[in-house]
Amino acid sequence: MPADYANDHDRQLAGRYEARESDWRNGAVVYQVIVDRFAPSAHLAAKAGLYPEPKRLRSWEEAPSRGVYLTEHEVWSHELDFWGGDIDSLRRYLDYIANLGAEVVYLCPIHLAWTNHGYDALDYQQVRPEYGSREDVRALAADLHSRGMRLVLDGVFNHMGRHSPAFRAAAADPAAATRGWFDFNDDYPGGARAWAEAVNLPELVIEEP
Repeated sequence: MPADYANDHDRQLAGRYEARESDWRNGAVVYQVIVDRFAPSAHLAAKAGLYPEPKRLRSWEEAPSRGVYLTEHEVWSHELDFWGGDIDSLRRYLDYIANLGAEVVYLCPIHLAWTNHGYDALDYQQVRPEYGSREDVRALAADLHSRGMRLVLDGVFNHMGRHSPAFRAAAADPAAATRGWFDFNDDYPGGARAWAEAVNLPELVIEEP
């Protein structure tokens, strides 16, 4: 046993600390991006059909503002305001981000969702078409790697969206395969346990995966 460790336990702890210090996630400079709001798309006219009512595609120069609660959709109207940014427009600014000293680009949710924040997932395995495709994500990752940078994707697996096929099937049929994913009870607003009592964000029953 090396003389600089009091005991084997200390030596094991030292190994863990050394591994943590060498982990790229420790102390990395991270640049966070909300794709919809980062840079205007060059293909905005072609994408207009991706924002059907009650969603609204705003002018890029228009400042965000607080909306009203849409009872029939159980979300705030400003959650359905979009500015049309996409992965392709983000890729045009990677040199700018790199020159700021960023080592990691962290994307807020890009999976299929209904609202602009994306935390009401509809399908975790699909890229929302407003942002692009899987190929666009791969191209972004390749661009970052060529600059010695990394890509991190945000994903919240504590809850999904009320508009997700999984929740809709569960709510409609007690015998649905996804019924056990959610905690249904009439005592909850909207009839299901939700994150922070936000009806559009029904929690998953992670206690019983």
